[in-house]
Amino acid sequence: MADKTTDSKPENNEQAKTVSFLLGLGIFFMPYIFSWFTLRKGYSTKAKAISFIWLTVLMLPIMFGGKKPDSSSSSIDLKKVADSSSVSAAENNAPEPVLKESCIKVTRYFDAQSKLSDLQKDQLWKDEYDSKIFEWSLEVVEVSVGVFSGFTVQFKCVGSSSFIQDVQLSYPKEAKNLVMQMVKGSAYKVKGRLKTQSTLLGLGGDAIVQ
Repeated sequence: MADKTTDSKPENNEQAKTVSFLLGLGIFFMPYIFSWFTLRKGYSTKAKAISFIWLTVLMLPIMFGGKKPDSSSSSIDLKKVADSSSVSAAENNAPEPVLKESCIKVTRYFDAQSKLSDLQKDQLWKDEYDSKIFEWSLEVVEVSVGVFSGFTVQFKCVGSSSFIQDVQLSYPKEAKNLVMQMVKGSAYKVKGRLKTQSTLLGLGGDAIVQ
């Protein structure tokens, strides 16, 4: 009696590769690189699915988590910054205010005929006049070489009855041509910055040469 043969499926002797420890670490920390290694021949469908699901989980916050910047609010903020910068620049470049009081009025606060005490003079000077800009018509008393450099010009306020001087200003050496043209007894419009006050010598400061 002839033996019956039965048809059967051939057994698949090829076993799926296992994911190594190092590859697993790579998939866990950098799935966007190492997940693709599971697509190579031999890795099971389960290994591929797990690695790419993990990749998707990590990519979702990157894909949908970023908020689109509001261009309108950004432009407003930039405009505010630009406007504030312009205001600051304008303030820095704005000329300092000039004293409105006349030369005679200011000098009378600090001369020998003043009713103020020395303490009151010092306080008034600090509060109102120290480092302030003036622009007065002054009469030349004397022009001389400065103690250290430049030139010194002694002035009286126009209409002043002072015996010696009311204002003494220092000029830089670059102003030689200017001071050489000054004539004693003549009045000139002078701009300067106040620095000191003295009962005997009057006001002192630096000329501003324009």
